[in-house]
Amino acid sequence: MKKENKLSRRSFLKTSALASAIGVMGGGASTGLLSSCSSDNKKSGNTPLREAGSYYIPELPDMADDGKPLRAGLIGCGGRGSGAAFDFLSSANGVTIVALADVFEEKVNDLADRLKQEKNVDIAADMRFVGLDAYKQLVDSDVDVVLDCTPTFFRPSHFEYIVKQNKHCFLEKPLFVDSVGYRKVMATAKQAEAKKLTVVTGTIRHHQRSYVESYKKISEGAIGEITGGAVYYNGGAQWERERQPGWNDLEYMIKDWFNWKWLSGDMIIEQHIHSIDAFIWLSGLKPASALSFGSAQRRKSGDRYDNFSTDFTMENGAHMHSMCRQIDGCTNNVSNYIQGT
Repeated sequence: MKKENKLSRRSFLKTSALASAIGVMGGGASTGLLSSCSSDNKKSGNTPLREAGSYYIPELPDMADDGKPLRAGLIGCGGRGSGAAFDFLSSANGVTIVALADVFEEKVNDLADRLKQEKNVDIAADMRFVGLDAYKQLVDSDVDVVLDCTPTFFRPSHFEYIVKQNKHCFLEKPLFVDSVGYRKVMATAKQAEAKKLTVVTGTIRHHQRSYVESYKKISEGAIGEITGGAVYYNGGAQWERERQPGWNDLEYMIKDWFNWKWLSGDMIIEQHIHSIDAFIWLSGLKPASALSFGSAQRRKSGDRYDNFSTDFTMENGAHMHSMCRQIDGCTNNVSNYIQGT
């Protein structure tokens, strides 16, 4: 279906501006490098990879046009959620955060204090929701948009309830940690589409100007047919939480969620998905099979691996090498490469 590339302020806030709430992680990340095997530099008129008008190119202004005010609620008040709240407030005039929810009260109150000090945004006491069911109370409150930035395990159930209550939403990536979560998200997405609700996810490359420009060039046939590529997300060790006296197992794991597979989905889903998603999006190819190995060498808590290397065979027979690492003291590389004929 052809999509018109014309965005009103309202629709922009439901797509590009709202998506900008995720920010650009890994600011030093390289733009996807485009290359072609052709030795004839004078040759022109490559066959387009996609038919003109059949793909969507978003407009990415710095701020949305003024329009109807929007009231947002944030579920998950940790580091990523806090960043999403401040990014949302910077995306346009007339937008505000009116409700916060988290499993832990100190997270809610700490973010409410920051919003007041830095943005002069007051979160009323009765709009601060705490506990495992706090997300329902927030969704049921008077908000137009829900920003869901909790540990990944909770996302499918949150998404299901958000759509049930007819609210637009931003869902931080990833969306699920297993096949059960996947099926729930896909079923809920169909319901959201039927209700004409807007759902934006945290796959950041789709909203990064350099990647959007690369997508346009590749779609126009700049590098011909896709023959392969490589994606890297090699960086240092990430954060962990030291268990404190009085914490039960669930409290400890949720506070240290990044390092537990049942909560985060492990490193490929939680972080490296940005790179894999970029290749799939740019190439238009889906993986047919994968051969992978990985291990946990330096992880201090949890049960996640800290390195993977994977050979993806795409549906056209091309290979894409995927590598990711979270270990200090190594050479870092966050970049994506795509090869054409």
